[in-house]
Amino acid sequence: MRNTSFLPAALLALSLATIAAPAEAAPGNVGALNGVWEVQGTPDANNCNAVPFTNLVAITRDGTITNVDPDVGTGVGEAYRSGRRTFTVGFFGFINSSVIRYEIQATAKLINYGELRGRFRTTLSDTGTPFCTFEGTIRATRLIAMPY
Repeated sequence: MRNTSFLPAALLALSLATIAAPAEAAPGNVGALNGVWEVQGTPDANNCNAVPFTNLVAITRDGTITNVDPDVGTGVGEAYRSGRRTFTVGFFGFINSSVIRYEIQATAKLINYGELRGRFRTTLSDTGTPFCTFEGTIRATRLIAMPY
């Protein structure tokens, strides 16, 4: 039996939006996206019992992503530049060490150095068979290390 009620959509964050990377895109060269972001996501109406979430996301200069969800755990993925200020993101993980896997595909626009906005699509799969998909919006704020 699949129980998705525990899924705070957080499963699913950086969840930046639903457009796949263009064929000519390659990981890396993410420039201003490089850094640590606090991502707040709001799922659209959905049948997955997803709720608003806040995640921390680290993106390296080469486009590698580590997403930390306080309710679900860690996901990994890649970011691509898909336009001058637009980025495509995909990352993947498992829900609480189970066979349920989540996949996030997203697109976000860099509004300024410290803010991203976009849309995401989350797909949940059980042993490779998708059983729930939902979409939503995200807003991300850059976190910056400060001298102590």
